[in-house]
Amino acid sequence: MDMQPVIRQSRSEIFGLWRRRVPLDPDVLARMGQARVYLKQGQTDRARAAVDALQPLAPLDPRLLKLRAECALACDAYSDAVSLFERALTQSDQATLWAGKGAALQALNRQRQAAACFQRARALSPEETLYHRKAAECLLTAGQPQDALDELSVNSSNAATALGSGPIN
Repeated sequence: MDMQPVIRQSRSEIFGLWRRRVPLDPDVLARMGQARVYLKQGQTDRARAAVDALQPLAPLDPRLLKLRAECALACDAYSDAVSLFERALTQSDQATLWAGKGAALQALNRQRQAAACFQRARALSPEETLYHRKAAECLLTAGQPQDALDELSVNSSNAATALGSGPIN
């Protein structure tokens, strides 16, 4: 009896294949662009309907998941937004995704979790001062004024370094 070795793929290999970005059809990209326009114009219901119609065409694409999460956030569907941002984060570790998740958690009054998301966004994009301020705001609301002050001091030292002036004495 011939025994063939069984080749098994690890979970990380499988998920690595799953995470690869697949090029989207130009029509889908155009429709996503139109949904972004609706969202920027404040037509949240129209944007959400357009994005929901695209979901079956690219259910795991992080760009579409992010857009769906932004629509949910604009429609005050914060729990849905958190879930969608989490799904997008499984495929792409981006500062904007962490910040979006933080905004949704902040709206749900889950301040400590929101602060952690903004801190992760800051770690990925330290030059973005908004992430520092939002993390500090969440920490202050959560009753952690010293941590909020520390967050702001990290922001000011990063700003000084970015300007090339170094710390101010």
